[in-house]
Amino acid sequence: INLPLVFPEHQISVYVNDKNKLPFEVKDMLGSKLNHCNVHIYSKNLVTRILQTVNAYLSDIIIFGGGTFIYEDHPDQRKNLFFLCVYSQIAKIFNRKIFAIGIGCDKINSKLIKFFSKKILKSVHKVVLRDQVSLMNSRRIYQHQNIIILPDIAYLYSKTLPSKKTKLNHIGINLASHSSASDLQRAKSIISKLLKLDYQLSIIIVQNNQLSQEWSITKDLLSEYKGLNIIRYDN
Repeated sequence: INLPLVFPEHQISVYVNDKNKLPFEVKDMLGSKLNHCNVHIYSKNLVTRILQTVNAYLSDIIIFGGGTFIYEDHPDQRKNLFFLCVYSQIAKIFNRKIFAIGIGCDKINSKLIKFFSKKILKSVHKVVLRDQVSLMNSRRIYQHQNIIILPDIAYLYSKTLPSKKTKLNHIGINLASHSSASDLQRAKSIISKLLKLDYQLSIIIVQNNQLSQEWSITKDLLSEYKGLNIIRYDN
């Protein structure tokens, strides 16, 4: 979607840490000319950064972007959700609408993260989830009345593996997980079957974060299977 064309009369503001590191997909989405939007660089000064964020949450509409939004497998997540909780309450006080679009939700055990997540979800006007499991997990936190699923095509893979080798030789696999413990066995089963069919396999790592579930599963797979290649999304 080219946002400036969809909303020609609206002022669109995007907040980033480094404008030069914007993924090409984001640049395409914002339009061929970035000056159609206001791209703000977050300050490294904490006080200035907080003021910038408060100003962003006073916009008419706030959009939480896609990706796994509610999770607990990263040590900074409590801090991140705390700030999101505070900012979302500010938006709610000033009657600003928040939309969460294309998000994922993991199974949460921490009572504190559940508390923050519930407050955030209650302040969101509309929630658009990317998959069925995220819907079930979010409902364990809060029964949102304005929630839909708009499937991410990456989550619509066929669960039926080929019984014999096709013309394809090289298959790339990206592991997206809601629970690294339970999903590891599924990943092993898929990889074992593909290796038996003599496919060359590459694990595509999107989350370049050693504390992520994706990284944890990949590490276990590399220790068990020889000959797996690694492709990092950032290179």
